[in-house]
Amino acid sequence: QAINRQLAADHLMNVVSSARIQELPDANAAESIGRLPGVSITRYGGEGTKVVIRGLEPKYNVVTVDGVRMASSNAADRSTDLSMISPNILESIEVSKTVMADQDADVLGGTVNFKLREAQGGKEGLGLELLAQGGYTGLSNAYNKNRNHKFVASVEGRFFDERLGLFVQANVERRNLTSNELSAAYDPDQQNSTTNNYSTREIDLRDYPRDRQRLNGTIALDYRLPEGKISLINFLGSGTTEEQNRQEGIIVGGALTTGFNRRTYSLVFAKSEVNMITNTLKIDQQLPLVHVGATLSHTYSETKNPDDWSVNFLSTDAGINQLRFGNNLDPRIVVKESNADPVRSKLNTLTNNHRFGKERALMAALDLDFPLNLSPMITSTVK
Repeated sequence: QAINRQLAADHLMNVVSSARIQELPDANAAESIGRLPGVSITRYGGEGTKVVIRGLEPKYNVVTVDGVRMASSNAADRSTDLSMISPNILESIEVSKTVMADQDADVLGGTVNFKLREAQGGKEGLGLELLAQGGYTGLSNAYNKNRNHKFVASVEGRFFDERLGLFVQANVERRNLTSNELSAAYDPDQQNSTTNNYSTREIDLRDYPRDRQRLNGTIALDYRLPEGKISLINFLGSGTTEEQNRQEGIIVGGALTTGFNRRTYSLVFAKSEVNMITNTLKIDQQLPLVHVGATLSHTYSETKNPDDWSVNFLSTDAGINQLRFGNNLDPRIVVKESNADPVRSKLNTLTNNHRFGKERALMAALDLDFPLNLSPMITSTVK
């Protein structure tokens, strides 16, 4: 069905079905989209968060749930964090890479539409589905290595000759995303820039203890009419990421650095909370001459960093002055030769941050369309 919808579309569109989504254990909806052609994702803590379509960054793309635009989760632009959406609640994903006349015109990259699941037909009564997953973090010095789990509970059913459908799902997840990172900066050879030699300017060692918790929920009601359908869909997503950033920086020198032979120490604590709510009431009805689609929707998003702080220490003597003009240094040599004497360090900066951003949108829409067939060979639809 998804392939047929993709082939029959009158514009560039990719469709991913729920069966395809469930084949791989993707962490969130962004990961499910990232495999499509022309689509890449930005990552945070190893997980996909936002969508890049045809090379255009997330703020130039639009994310919708059942055709209703989601509120932005970023105070600086209109991008939306997709890590809050679980793949288990999705019926399909549609990615449109061209803008049609019946779509919003403020899209430069493309539109991602998530269709949430409704109760499946074929049998009367209630059905129950439970999913439990566990995981292990193999990083040698990670805390709480077994703190990786995911629990999904679903209840669905159809009643009154399958006219009335009910689908309820709750998703609780926790992941240990601890990581270690090494980064280095280099300059061309200070003595002779025509050679392939390089001088090491700076080395950073970072340890990221990171814990992410997610909660997803959806309640979908639909009633099938003889020539249409009424549906009420509610979605809730909430996520909390708590992390520390333990950093040691060694500044060797290099052509662009004057404050050489230094060592910095910093500790950053951040706790970010993202909450999303979407409520949609839709009526689709085929009248004798025209098809009517009416929508009422409410969407809300908030991002909170209630108490982030950072502290930085500086040592003006790292004991590596002799390495300043060395070429092609192995980063491990720099780390080994530098001293880590706390007595030589002093408090440099101490900061505290509080951030909060929110967006709410209310929308009412009435869509009318009817066929206009000029001949058996020429058909059209007026919207």
